[in-house]
Amino acid sequence: MMADLHICNDLASFQMFTLEYYTATTGDHGMEIHGYGDVLIAIKIGNKQLIQQFTLKNVAYTPKFHMNLVCAAKLHKIGIIIDQVSNRLQYNDDGGVFANLINHRDLYLLDTTVLPPKKP
Repeated sequence: MMADLHICNDLASFQMFTLEYYTATTGDHGMEIHGYGDVLIAIKIGNKQLIQQFTLKNVAYTPKFHMNLVCAAKLHKIGIIIDQVSNRLQYNDDGGVFANLINHRDLYLLDTTVLPPKKP
């Protein structure tokens, strides 16, 4: 089941990576997962467009998937929730803004940039 996965389709985006091949269930089809790792992203925050770096942990690498996905359920587990009135991610404890969201055809888009791994 894929409902609890962050997904990234670009191997070059991973900070750390462990190979692990299997097929996950996605509706009527399967999706190949080639491993897991961490992905560092830069997120635009609030009206002033401040930038915050955030590491998504245990992200599935799926080279044939057509987009990258962030799992709201995994964010909720670390205290970040979706505010559907203001179209933003916010901290559950104090309501502070974590990230702006863009509502596009009833899907939430997160305005981010994947940061490349640091060179050793």
